[in-house]
Amino acid sequence: MLAITHLREKQIKEEQMKKLQERVTKLESEEKHYLYGKFYNADQERIPSEDGEYDVIIYNKIRPDESRTIGSLEGIFISSKPITQNLVRRNQMQDYEKRYKGKFIPFENGEKK
Repeated sequence: MLAITHLREKQIKEEQMKKLQERVTKLESEEKHYLYGKFYNADQERIPSEDGEYDVIIYNKIRPDESRTIGSLEGIFISSKPITQNLVRRNQMQDYEKRYKGKFIPFENGEKK
């Protein structure tokens, strides 16, 4: 009887480990979602790029005590890779999508589509 109980406990632990591994694999494969918008300096002033357009910032780490001007948000960036560079030249957004295997999805009322 004790041997059967031990085997059943071992089987349960193996099943739990398998489920845990499946959850970890699922989390690792899920896409990440980030807000993006116009880049501002600390004074909330826009910083224009050389061509007169504003650079784009990917908000990958927003602290709870931070605030963002709603008008500065332009959309969502969805990526299957973690973001390491969060400032993007607007004219290089397609290259950024390729590098991070992602897609910029603008809000419907955004300036750019």
